[in-house]
Amino acid sequence: DELNIEVLDSEISSGQYTILNDGTINIPLAGDVNLNGRTLKEANTEIENKLKKQIIEPVVSIQIVQPRPMTVFVLGEVNRPGIYTLNISGTSTTLNSSGGNIPGMPTLIKAIQKAGGITQSADLKEVELIRLLPGNKNEYKTSKLNLISLIFKGARNNNPFLFDGDIIKLKKSSEPPSK
Repeated sequence: DELNIEVLDSEISSGQYTILNDGTINIPLAGDVNLNGRTLKEANTEIENKLKKQIIEPVVSIQIVQPRPMTVFVLGEVNRPGIYTLNISGTSTTLNSSGGNIPGMPTLIKAIQKAGGITQSADLKEVELIRLLPGNKNEYKTSKLNLISLIFKGARNNNPFLFDGDIIKLKKSSEPPSK
């Protein structure tokens, strides 16, 4: 990702930064900051804490200028299971310690579409979304989503935004497909 970091009352530390492959950025007055596996709120806090050694009360605002494409895994009852790269579309959005959403974030449905859609035997009542939790503990959370409820009742909570590394699993239905 490419970030624009604004530090109130400090032109030295404000500017555009590219997160390196190892998850770090180097900010003047703060040094190397590891943002790997951190949420935006955690990244904000980490940068503020590092800057407190040089600035009395730093206030940091992070803006994502150019997000990197994300990789998701779509497995099971789709026409083309595999690893897919999804781009984030839309304009940059300012994010601060309160967090926020990015417009144009890929959703579960977009990933299934990219995988060629569902097969006739897909169980749409129990789609699994497996997500790596923030931090460096290698912990995952599994959510069961009901796409039938999304389609017929408009339950948008069953079409969440995706994060890099998400795994989507569509199982085979135990019921025969209806004609």
